[in-house]
Amino acid sequence: MPKPTDTLPAIPERTQRVAVTIFLVTVCMSLLDVSMVKIALPAIQETLHLSPTAATLVLAGPSLASGLALIPAGRLGDVFGRRRLFLLGLWLFAITAVACAAAPNATVLVIGRLIHGLAGGLLAPQTMGMIQRMFHGRRRSKVFGYFGATVSLSAATGPVLGGVLLQAYGPDLGWRLALAATAPVALAAIAAGHRVLPPDPPRAASHRLDLAGTTLLCVGVLLILQPIMQMSSARERPRWWMLGLGLLCLGLFAWWERRLDARGGEPVIPMSLLRVRSFCVGALIATVFFAGFTSTVVVMLLYLQQGLNYTALQTAFAMLVFSLGATGASVVSGSLADRHGRWLVVIGGAIAVVAVTAVAVTGYWWSGAHAAVVLEAPLLVAGIGCGLLITANQTRSLQEVRHTDGGAAAGVLETSQRITTGLGTAATTSLYFFAAGSTHDFHGAIGYGLAVPILLFAAATLIGLTDLRRPRPTTARPTLAGDPRTSTRQYESQQ
Repeated sequence: MPKPTDTLPAIPERTQRVAVTIFLVTVCMSLLDVSMVKIALPAIQETLHLSPTAATLVLAGPSLASGLALIPAGRLGDVFGRRRLFLLGLWLFAITAVACAAAPNATVLVIGRLIHGLAGGLLAPQTMGMIQRMFHGRRRSKVFGYFGATVSLSAATGPVLGGVLLQAYGPDLGWRLALAATAPVALAAIAAGHRVLPPDPPRAASHRLDLAGTTLLCVGVLLILQPIMQMSSARERPRWWMLGLGLLCLGLFAWWERRLDARGGEPVIPMSLLRVRSFCVGALIATVFFAGFTSTVVVMLLYLQQGLNYTALQTAFAMLVFSLGATGASVVSGSLADRHGRWLVVIGGAIAVVAVTAVAVTGYWWSGAHAAVVLEAPLLVAGIGCGLLITANQTRSLQEVRHTDGGAAAGVLETSQRITTGLGTAATTSLYFFAAGSTHDFHGAIGYGLAVPILLFAAATLIGLTDLRRPRPTTARPTLAGDPRTSTRQYESQQ
């Protein structure tokens, strides 16, 4: 069966810059949408009279739908063209954003949010796959640095922007504007993408979609995520039998994929990925670290509002220093990760362990006035550590992956992170509320709540330390047809 070619036409510098801007805008758009909905949810509940179940679906449903789509969408992009699926995802994202903003009732909003999540799941692996295809070496690590900075900054500014819209236009109109705010951004990205994104490589003569593998994977992920989502609800008990059934489906999925690969078929997850040690180690580090990263943010949001009685907007501004630290460190890490990525993973993880421990100790002992101000310094350092590790690990995870498998690799990374993020958040919040107890001792609870992230950061750092012993990996570089300075006309003729 013909394989996709690794030969790429040279891409002009200007086109690369515009393409990176499109990718960063897309990431920013997706994260702004998630963070603005969180702060707008009370207003949505009041306007549309959402039931507890509907409110959960509005908030968590898109993440569930996106988690189901990530790996299949990554493989579909590898096979049928990432540019094609990227633009399709942007159209779907824009249309569903407007539909959700105009929703007359809870049913329409829930359906729109679920489809909106599918669009996000379609976009994420295509973005990473195109970065993998268009850039290599130090250029790629710098792009991942900008990528990490955008993630940190968007997560911080989303609640602020949502709060401003609600404050300026009131709860009835404010939440609709918050949900529709990303639609113009998506349309602008579509217009620019049509002009500058490189064409998809020629497809092989025949491709068969692995329907059996896709079904087993989607059902398995759905069954695993469902009880994880229920852990955050006080109204329903998690159905743990679904977790066991989901693991069984994933086991069957792994067996089927190996069997299909041995017969010369095209599995959803290329088996060659599992033979790339840097990808497997990087995926393990990311899976462990992100469970603690998100948990840290959640505990701090709870502590600032419940322990220090901050409003949602005050809390968003207080956490801004953490995101700014991660933003700056991501840019620095991106410029160094190609050569020193493994050391940056260890250094960043160690900094995160020490800084988050300092946050826990400070929150416990300093319960008087200006407690949030005292916490700013360790939060800034914690953000720096996280930014160093995340960007460096993203670069090293994909360093030896062929660009033809970039979408599938990104889908695997995103899906594993999503599952463990849910588990880490559930475990952390459970410990936090258990420690607070009926006395509402939130200053004492912060130490218990942050114990889980500290242990997870330490585990990720230890995994990185063990990886320092092996030789430095080589970068899987696509073959460029010519030099960018002389091949601009050749590239533009293909647009």
